[in-house]
Parts: sequence; C-alpha cells; structure tokens
Amino acid sequence: MGLQWSERLALQQHDAGIVLFREGMFARMYEVGAWRFVRQVRPLKISVRRIKKLGQDVVYCGLPIASLPAVGVALESYDETNACWRLPGSEAGVVGFDEWRCLQLKAAHALAGAVAGFPPGNGSLASAGWLERIAALDPTGLSPMEAWACLNALRREALLKLGEGGNPQKGDDRPNP
Repeated sequence: MGLQWSERLALQQHDAGIVLFREGMFARMYEVGAWRFVRQVRPLKISVRRIKKLGQDVVYCGLPIASLPAVGVALESYDETNACWRLPGSEAGVVGFDEWRCLQLKAAHALAGAVAGFPPGNGSLASAGWLERIAALDPTGLSPMEAWACLNALRREALLKLGEGGNPQKGDDRPNP
C-alpha cells in the first residue's frame, strides 16, 4: 500500500529535489514537487484536489510513467519503500512557492465557482448570469499556459453541461447555435 497523504507531503517537503509518487500508471508530484517540476523540467497542467483527511487543498501535477525517461527519470531507480522516484532539484529553497500555490488555488476556486452556476440543459447563458461568471474569472498572475488550462477546463465543463440537454455536433466539441 502507498504512503498516506501526510507522509507524501512530508517526504516532498523535506526533499531538496522532486519526488514523483507512483499512482497507478502515473507519476504525480505534489505541492513543492509540482512547483519545482513545472519550473525546472517542463510545464504540465496543474490540478487542485481537496484532501478531507488533511482538511486542505493540495496542488499537484502528473504524467504517465512511460514518459519518465524522457524527463530524465530512470525507471529502475524506483524506491519501493516510498513508492516513488526522485529527480535532483536545481534550485535550493522554495522562494516563490507560496505565491505560485496561491495563484493555483485562486484559479481552481474561480473555475469551480464559475462552473457551479452553469445553467442546465438549454438554459440561457445570459439569463443565468453565466457570462458574468466568466467575466469574473481573474487570470492576473497566471502564466499564459495556466490561463489557457483554466479556460480550457471551464470550456470542457460547459460542454458537459450542454450535453445534459444541449445538442453538440458529433465530432465537434462546440455546442450547436
């Protein structure tokens, strides 16, 4: 069995590098590890997950285990005890992490708040205040990739809601007019 959430976060917090935890077919990085990975290795979509046991939101990212060699992780270096791989970090400390984390949480909460009010079925976007919710999204401080990921996630959620009573064209992810 894998490590508990508190153990994963503590292991990453006390490691100067990047810890990649095995979760099924994916390797995931949490909190400081996610921040270091997207800054030092390559940009990935950042997600936020509420961990009830900890009573907090956790910022994370991940990629398929099969792609680890492409980012410099030797698959044979797997640590069975902690169910993870490690990449050495090129930066000491965590200066800038708190600001980055706040931006990720802000974007995730703004998106969740906007999607929650999406009208079901064929409801009018304007009458439901949906356009105001979109306008209220504040991408200040987000990188272009983070802003794109936020808007793309919002778009996917909107299309799913339209699918409940709307009529998206087959093969096209845009709703019918």
